Amino acid sequence: MQTLNGKLITEDPSELDKIKQEIENLTQQFEHLELQMTTISENSENDKTDYLKQIVSVETSLQKLERIYNRLLSTTIVAAIGLASWSVVLGFNHDQTPIKQVNSTVDSALTQPSANR
Repeated sequence: MQTLNGKLITEDPSELDKIKQEIENLTQQFEHLELQMTTISENSENDKTDYLKQIVSVETSLQKLERIYNRLLSTTIVAAIGLASWSVVLGFNHDQTPIKQVNSTVDSALTQPSANR
């Protein structure tokens, strides 16, 4: 993934869906490992240690992906609000331009003497 000024940039909206699926997958793995930990009471201490390492690894990966997903989501929301605001500002400027031109034409017609009078 690319970053710009410390913010994540996504070119394809499906990247958010991919990250969300990865988060869900890691969450399921995490829950599965926790379930296995509760059911292996008679297994050796080494197995428990391995499971604990896997759980910590999956949990760390899940936290990182959640942070990335939240950054992408907030960046997308901020960008959408910015674009909407910008389009409103441009819309107001565009609407006011013809009024100024009409007013200046009317003012010049009223202040200049006519040749036909």
